[in-house]
Amino acid sequence: MIIFKFIIFFICLAVQATAQPFTSRPIHLVVPFAAGGTTDVTARILAQELNKHEGLTVVVENRPGALGSIGSNHVLQQRPDGHVLLFSSNGILANRFFSNNPEVDVIGRLVPVANVIESAMVMMVANNVPATNAKELVELVRQKPGFYHYGTSSGGGTLQIAASLFLKATNIEMIAVPYSGGSSAATDLIGGRITMMFDSNLVGMQHHRAGTARAFAVTSAERSRSAVDISTWREMDIDSEFVAWQGVYASRETPAEILRILNTTINRTLRASSARFLESGADRVMNESIEQLNSRVLREMSMLQNALVR
Repeated sequence: MIIFKFIIFFICLAVQATAQPFTSRPIHLVVPFAAGGTTDVTARILAQELNKHEGLTVVVENRPGALGSIGSNHVLQQRPDGHVLLFSSNGILANRFFSNNPEVDVIGRLVPVANVIESAMVMMVANNVPATNAKELVELVRQKPGFYHYGTSSGGGTLQIAASLFLKATNIEMIAVPYSGGSSAATDLIGGRITMMFDSNLVGMQHHRAGTARAFAVTSAERSRSAVDISTWREMDIDSEFVAWQGVYASRETPAEILRILNTTINRTLRASSARFLESGADRVMNESIEQLNSRVLREMSMLQNALVR
C-alpha cells in the first residue's frame, strides 16, 4: 500500500509538471508586416490559442517595412532564448532574389520553428479586363507585351513570388506596380487601375464573391478548399505551382532544446485548434517537426532559385 501511494504521488507530480507552461515570461511574436493582413491574422489566432491551451502569455507585435527585414532584424537583435520570435510567410525565403541588401536576406540567420498553415494564392483580375479566364488573359497580354500592369508587394513577398512564377511560366511581360501591401493593391485592382494581382485565397475570394474583381486561378497543385470552384494553374495549362505558408522562426543561435519545446508546444496547439485556423481560410493546418521544416525550406529555396533567377 505504501509503495502504491508513492507511485500515485510521483504520477501526480509528473502530470503537474507536464501541465505547466515552459515559461512564465511573455513570448513576443513579431509580425514583419502591417496589421490586418493574412499573416497578421494568423499570428493573432495562434497567440490566442497558445494562451488558451498552453497557459502562455503570447503578444503579437507588428514591425513592418523593408521586405520584412525590420521585424526580422529586431528578432535577431534579441536574446536567442525563444521569447522573441518571428511570425512570417514563406515570402522571406525569396528576399535574396529580389534585393542585394544583406540586411534584407535574413533567412540564413533564422531557423524555422513551426509551420502553422498553408494556403493557395489566388490570381485576381480587374473587371474591366476583356478576358474570361487565365488562358485568355495570357493571350491578351502576349499581344501587347509591357502594356498591362500587375500589383505586387514592394520588392518581394508571396505576392511577388506568385506573380514572378506566373510570368516566367507563361513567358509574358507585364509592368510591376509595387504597393505597401495587398489591401492597397486590391483597391487599385477593384478600381481598374491595374490588370492583375495575386492575393491570399481568403481575401481574394471575398472580392470575387462580391463581384468587385474576378478570380481566374489558384496557385496550388489542387483546388483550394476555400475556392473549390476556381481552377488551378495547371488546369489552365500554366506549368507552375506555389502555396503560401505562415510559420514561426527563431534566431539560429537559439538552443536546440528550446526549439524542440516550441515546436512541440505549437504543434499541440495546432492539433487542438485546427478548426479555428481552417475557418480563417487556410487550406491545411500543419504539424511538422523541426527536421521536416528544415527540409521544406531547403526544397523551397532551391525551387525559388530555379524559378525566379533568370
